[in-house]
Amino acid sequence: MRRFRSIRWKMTIGHLLVVLITVALLGVYLEDRTEDRYISGFRRQLQQEASALGAVMLHTDQPQREKLTVRIGKGLRRRITVVGPTGCVLADSLLDPSRMPSHAGRPEIAAALSSGEGYSVRRSGTLNYDMMYVAVRCREGGRTVVVRISDPLSDVASGTSQIRTTFAVAALIALIVAGIVSLKLSSGVVTSIVGLTSTARRIAHGDFGLNISLPASSGDEVTELGLTLNSLAAELRRTVRRLREDNRKMETVFEKTDNGLIVLGKSGHIDVINPAAADMLEIDRACAAGRTIIEATLNHEFAELIERVIRTNNPVTMEIQIAVQTVRTARIYATSLGEGDHSDGVVIVMHDVTAARRVDEMRRDFVANVSHELRTPLASIRAMAETVALRGREKPEIAKEFSENIVKEIDRLVRLSDDLLEITKTEAGQRLPMEEEFSIREVAEDATAKIHPFAERKGVSLMIDADPGISLHADKDAIWQVLVNLVDNAVTYTSSGGKVTVSAVEQDGFVTVSVDDTGAGIPAADIPRIFERFYRVDKARSRASGGTGLGLSIVKHLVESHGGKVSVKSELGKGSVFTFTIPVR
Repeated sequence: MRRFRSIRWKMTIGHLLVVLITVALLGVYLEDRTEDRYISGFRRQLQQEASALGAVMLHTDQPQREKLTVRIGKGLRRRITVVGPTGCVLADSLLDPSRMPSHAGRPEIAAALSSGEGYSVRRSGTLNYDMMYVAVRCREGGRTVVVRISDPLSDVASGTSQIRTTFAVAALIALIVAGIVSLKLSSGVVTSIVGLTSTARRIAHGDFGLNISLPASSGDEVTELGLTLNSLAAELRRTVRRLREDNRKMETVFEKTDNGLIVLGKSGHIDVINPAAADMLEIDRACAAGRTIIEATLNHEFAELIERVIRTNNPVTMEIQIAVQTVRTARIYATSLGEGDHSDGVVIVMHDVTAARRVDEMRRDFVANVSHELRTPLASIRAMAETVALRGREKPEIAKEFSENIVKEIDRLVRLSDDLLEITKTEAGQRLPMEEEFSIREVAEDATAKIHPFAERKGVSLMIDADPGISLHADKDAIWQVLVNLVDNAVTYTSSGGKVTVSAVEQDGFVTVSVDDTGAGIPAADIPRIFERFYRVDKARSRASGGTGLGLSIVKHLVESHGGKVSVKSELGKGSVFTFTIPVR
C-alpha cells in the first residue's frame, strides 16, 4: 500500500479519474441527447404515417377500414388503432375492436381530440413492454377519426445500448492511453523529485558540497527547485564555513581565556565549563558536567548567587571566597540567558582576583609597616633631640652620646629609605639590569669582604666554597646585593664562634648559590613569611642590629627578576640554608 502513496501513482490515478469522469459525463450526455433525438425523429415518423393513414381512413367505410387497418399494420409492423371522435375503437391491427374499451381516456387520444396531435410513452398492459403511442386527428366534411400508431421502443433501447457499449470501449481505451501517458510523464517528474529529495537529504546531513546537474534547456518548476537547492547548498556551505570559523574562535577563547566561564541549562545543571573555571573551583570538568553548582562546588554562597539570578532573572555581581585546597577570591558575574522573563539558563563569568586582593592586603600591610618602622626611629630621634636641647649644656657627655645615637637612627632611616626605593624599583620594573658575564666566586668574595668587619667583630668566620670557573650572565650588582643581604643576615643571626659558608654549583644550565650558617635557625611557622616585607622573626634583635626588615624581600625580587627562585631550609638551634638558583643563559 505504501507504494501507491508515491506521487507517481497519485498523479496517474488522478489523471485516470479525470479521464474516467470526463468520458462518463460525456457518454451520459451524448446518450441522453442521442436518445432524445432518436425518439423525436421516431415520433415525427409515426406522426407522418398516422396523418397519411387518417386521410385514407376518412374515405373508407367500416368493413374496409378494419381490413385495411390489419393489412397496413402488418405491412408496417406496427400496431394501428382507429378511434372515433367519442373515443370508441373503430379498428385495430391486432385486436377485435368490438371487444376493446373506449380510448377516450388515453392521454395521446385525448390530446389528439383536443389539439390535433398527441403522444405518450408507457408500458402496454396488453403487450407488457414500453410502447410509443402517437395519435393524429383527421377531419374532412364533418367526419373525424383519430389514427394512433404505436411501436415498441426496443430499437431505441438497442441504439442506446450500442452507444453505451461504444463509450465504454472508448473510455477503456482512453484510460489505457491516459494511464500510459500519465505514468510516462509522472515518472520523469518523480525521477527528478527523487533525485532532488536524495540531494536535499544529503544536504540536511551536512554534505554541502553537492551540486544538482540540471538540463540546460529545461525551465520547469522542477528545474527551478533544483536551482534553488543548489543556491541553498552554496549558501549553507558559506554559512557553515563561517560558523565553523566562529565556533573555532569561540572554542579557542573559551578554552584559553584566563576567565572562568560556566553555562547552566534551564534546569540549573552545568552544561559547559572551561578549564579556567575548573581550576578556580578545583573540580574535574568531566565530573562537573550535568551537576548543579552546589553539587559540583559545595559552595553555598555560590549556589545562592545562582539561585538569585534564576529567581529574579537579573544579573548579579559579587565576590566570594572559594576554599578547597587553597583559598581563592573570585569576582563572579552571573546573568540569565534569554529575553524578558523567559530564561534558557545562566552564564557565569569568573575572575580570579586573589592576587589583586593579596596585593591590596600587602599594600595595606606595607603602609602600616612603613608607618611603624618610621615611627620608632623618629620617636627616638625626637626624644633624644629634646633631651639634648634641655640638658645638653649642663651635661655635655649626654649631648654627645645622644647626638651619636641620633646619627645612628638617621642612618637607619636612610637605609630604610634606600631599601624602600630599591624594592619599589624592582617591583615596578624600573631597575635597568646591566647584564654581563662574571665569576660567581668573585662576586661572593666582594660580598663577604663588605661583611667581613662585621663578622670579625662578632667572631663569626666566613668561608667561600665555589669554583672560580662557574660564571653567570646576569646583573652583577644585583647578584652582589643578593649575596650581601644573605651573608649579612646569616652573620647577624649567628653567635660568636659560628660559621657562614657561601657555596655555588652549576648543574643542568643553572647556577645554585647557597648561604649556610650555624646560627639560631628559624621556627617552621615563620619560614613561609620571611620573604615578606618588614617581617622579622626576632623583632627586637633585628632592630638592635639596624635591620630594616626589607632585605629578604629585596633578595626575592632580585632573584625572580632574573628568572630564578629562592628558598630556605632551617632548623632551630642548628642554623639555616638560604639558596637561590639562576639560569646560566
